[in-house]
Amino acid sequence: MRRSITLATISLHEVAGGLERNIIRLANNLVEKGENVRVVTFDKPRAKPFFTLDERVDFKCLGETLPHAPIGFFARPRLIRRIHKALTFPDPSSAIVCFHHGILFRFFFPAKAAGAKIICSERNSLDIYNHINSRKWGINFLLMYLVDGITVQFPRYVEDYPSLVRKKISVVPNPVYPQKHNFENRGHGVCPQTTHRRCLPGHHRSRHQLLTVCLLYTSDA
Repeated sequence: MRRSITLATISLHEVAGGLERNIIRLANNLVEKGENVRVVTFDKPRAKPFFTLDERVDFKCLGETLPHAPIGFFARPRLIRRIHKALTFPDPSSAIVCFHHGILFRFFFPAKAAGAKIICSERNSLDIYNHINSRKWGINFLLMYLVDGITVQFPRYVEDYPSLVRKKISVVPNPVYPQKHNFENRGHGVCPQTTHRRCLPGHHRSRHQLLTVCLLYTSDA
């Protein structure tokens, strides 16, 4: 029986960032492996991802306001009800991957109602809270104590989390792909005509590690 895996993020509408590209790649790889894949965002209906999303992926845009705009008091429970419906109809999710803990509150209870395991995929170091106005110790951060798994991009990020959370953490670096285009040396410090890769510690890993984490948490074993 096919598993149902939901990938959740704030927005994909015409955004060409690295996070958005990796979500699309993960969704396409999962559906290619025969999984039932759903992508849920807070975009308004009829939003279009910048990157090509496989037509077999169930793409649900549940927002009634702009995705990064403040959400009203009554709009929040309406959004949670729409998330609940998205996760339970027509079939419940085996797992839901929330990209960043900032959206956990809106997905946690609908996911539990659907019987889904919850993976929180963290995209940044927690040091970011030293540079922004948002508080770290909010309800979304505390919910990481209750999720089934957490992924971070670098081993050094693990120590930033509370000790009780660290046992849930898996390190999954972003995939690295060969340079598609060669550059001519025009005397301005441009790379010569060779194919290059980014050489960052921990990045020479399988491109399917997060896919493997998804499948691990949805296995019957």
